[in-house]
Amino acid sequence: SDHQELIRFPDSVVVTTEAFDEFMARNRLGAVVQEGCTEELSLEQVGRLIEQGTFSEAWRDALRPMLERKTRPLAVRSSSVMEDDTNHSFAGIYPSEFLPNRGPIDLRLDQLLASMKRVYASTFAPNARAYRKRHDLDWREEKMAILIQDMVGSQYSHNLFYPLVGGVAFSHNYYPWSDRLRPEDGIVRLVVGTGTRAVGREYAQVFSPRLPGLSPEGNDVRTIIRYAQETVDVLDMELGRLSQRKLGELDNPLLARVCSIVGPDNTIREPLTSSAMLSSEERFLASFSRLIEGTSIMPFTPLVRDVLRTLEAVLGLAVDIEFAVDFSGPEASAQQTPLFNILQVRPLGSRPEHRRIRTRHIPSERLVLRSHRVLGNGVQRRVRHIILVEPDAYRWDRAYDIARTIGRINNELVDRREPYILMGPGRWASTNPQLGVPGPVQRDLRRHDDRRDVYGRLRARAFVRHAFLCRHGRKRRPVHPVPRRRRRRAPTRPPRTTRARLRGRIREALSRSYGGQRVRRWRAAARVDRASRTLGNPLSGYSNRSSM
Repeated sequence: SDHQELIRFPDSVVVTTEAFDEFMARNRLGAVVQEGCTEELSLEQVGRLIEQGTFSEAWRDALRPMLERKTRPLAVRSSSVMEDDTNHSFAGIYPSEFLPNRGPIDLRLDQLLASMKRVYASTFAPNARAYRKRHDLDWREEKMAILIQDMVGSQYSHNLFYPLVGGVAFSHNYYPWSDRLRPEDGIVRLVVGTGTRAVGREYAQVFSPRLPGLSPEGNDVRTIIRYAQETVDVLDMELGRLSQRKLGELDNPLLARVCSIVGPDNTIREPLTSSAMLSSEERFLASFSRLIEGTSIMPFTPLVRDVLRTLEAVLGLAVDIEFAVDFSGPEASAQQTPLFNILQVRPLGSRPEHRRIRTRHIPSERLVLRSHRVLGNGVQRRVRHIILVEPDAYRWDRAYDIARTIGRINNELVDRREPYILMGPGRWASTNPQLGVPGPVQRDLRRHDDRRDVYGRLRARAFVRHAFLCRHGRKRRPVHPVPRRRRRRAPTRPPRTTRARLRGRIREALSRSYGGQRVRRWRAAARVDRASRTLGNPLSGYSNRSSM
């Protein structure tokens, strides 16, 4: 690299899979894990049993000298056998733990071992099991090693420890947002604080290393402000865990180096100095414009581009990295030097369908939907179902009820190994309901006695009449038939004319003939519409039996 003097690697220790094997054998967890992975025991129970396990004195004695040497906060990261595979990266599946590493050595050791057990338990978490099942991976082949790293960052006011900038970078971008971008240009996501916000579905600053000024938000000020980062992940040294703070709550003189300033009239300007102070009507905006487009702080964009190109050449495949930028030297000093810390490097999985494809040769009569604004492409064969959420009917304040219903349909289809397509507004599985249908959450859905709660849930499920299951072929009887029950009409139900018009419009759209096969319409939840019937939908009973 041309910027080697700015690149650092945090001090790291690897706990191999030998510790994992010994831990599982010592606590007799093999049968427990098998019952969980074969769905005889809930994965939540498996996780609790793993966290109740104990390590042998040999492993405690092996880790104690390492902790005696380390005085900085620690990051406990997963490093499983399957995690860094070239085809299945497991990126974002397993969590990272952060420890303040303060106090007596025995307390610090107990905290470290507890974090390791939580990482072990994540091996059999529901999202990990679903990922392995989706890719036909055998859970018996998965073992967990652990990477213990010095946490990159500095301690600021209120006992908060975090790096000034965290992020991830990919040498290939399979979803370019502009015709001026190529997949090999790569993509970078930046956040203030730890990089946990960059790898999740949170707001982050996104740019291409080749064209850093070309952002997905464009030049619209309101859009830039709306999609800017608001919440920062920091390590609370007093609480001993990762916490969230609003960007405006951070008392950090270095924020002016990476943030812009938003005025009372929503105008954006750059700070005049590296330690600019804000007026009562101004606030910071995590734009990173001085870091991305300039070189006064550090040659950040050329450095990232150089690192990605070098790693890709050495490994011979596309890569993604996790990094953190922090400043060394006296605190709040102008002589502080920014350093680029590489935390993790892993292969970036790619598939044949990620290549650029052309559809001009496909006859129009075989097309169900055409769009000229698509991010990336994919190939899904033998599709048997389409689950549709009407954009006009989507209400973000009831988004989690939508997610739970779709989650039940998803589980049914996954168990049957029947491919399907989800269609709906915005993102899927977003953590922000305003961006699209969020991921399903684990909640107690037992029946409540509060009438307003019951009717409120009925109103929330009114969207289901707009979710249709489309299927090729012959009608089948429901797998879980449920008798009809008379229910009180939801207060927010649309007028009858609106429902009839909607049914007619979708019936007309889905009753056409595509490729010689007739697409039939199925209701995903007959109980919402009083006039509906169980028409042979294989999932209607499953949706009807969901408790409130």
